[in-house]
This record gives sequence, structure tokens and C-alpha cells, in this order.
Amino acid sequence: MFMEFSEVKMFAWLGNRKKRVMNQMAALTRAAQMATYISLRNSLQPADPASPRDDEKELSGLRAAARTNILYGNPSNEARRDLDLAEEHRAALRWLDHTPVFRELVVQTLRVIATVRYGRTDAAKVDGEPILVAYGTEFPEAPTPDSYQALLVRALSTLTEGQQRDIAAWMRRGA
Repeated sequence: MFMEFSEVKMFAWLGNRKKRVMNQMAALTRAAQMATYISLRNSLQPADPASPRDDEKELSGLRAAARTNILYGNPSNEARRDLDLAEEHRAALRWLDHTPVFRELVVQTLRVIATVRYGRTDAAKVDGEPILVAYGTEFPEAPTPDSYQALLVRALSTLTEGQQRDIAAWMRRGA
């Protein structure tokens, strides 16, 4: 379902570099979640982008955040109490079904998160297990640092240049 023990050991042979690689992979997973949020928010923007109302922008941001949290198995935020989380869950899965690069990114990000957690704490907790069960077999190869980074670059290429710069700036600030 997620990385096998042999893939987890790939970090162990790195020796002194293990902690640095774990930190880099963790940073990439945060960038992946930010890219997912932005892509979801983009999909929720009105068809006529001629100055949507502020309340519509705020609602699309809340919905995108809720859906991102759902996909990555993160707890819901207090600010999202007014949303129908069951409907947001269904909508997140529909979006995932129609965005192949993000479907792969979500699956591989969940695997990397689990691997990094295991490498740091020996805890085998897996966030987003329902997503891995539903979509994981579509992507049987465990991610490596290089393949995961390349996948993230592919997903980022679907965003505008400004959105890509925002994510890069956010990462430089120590995301």
C-alpha cells in the first residue's frame, strides 16, 4: 500500500545524509500539498473571472483547503465547520478522478509522508489510507527522491508562473 521496507531502507544507506534527505523530502511534500490546494482553488474559481466577489474567493479558498486536507488525511480546520465535509469529500474525489497528475502526486505524497515519518520516528502511521487504497494500485512504483521531485515538477507545471513563484518563495521562507 505504501513504501515497502526495502524502499524505506533506501534512506538508511544514505548514512549522514539521511536527515538532510528526510528534511528535503518533507519540504517537497509540503510543496505538493500547497500545489494541490492551488490547483483545487483554481478549479473552484468562477467561469467568468471578471472580478469574483470577495466572499466567493473566500469560500473557494475554504473549500480548496478542506478538500486538500481530505486528500492528505489531515484534520479539518475549525473555520471549515460550515462546509458539508461529506460533500467536500465527494468533490475532492471527483476532482482527483479528473486530474491524473495530481492523483499520482497525492498518492506518492502520502507514501513519502509515511516513509519520512517512519524514518524519523519508526512509527508506521499512514495518513490518507483510504486514498492509498482507492488509487495506490494505479501507481505501483514506490517514489524515490528523484522520481518524486520530477512528479512534483510536472504537477507544478500545470499552475501559472505566478503560482509557481509563490510556492518557490514560500519554500525559501522555510515552509
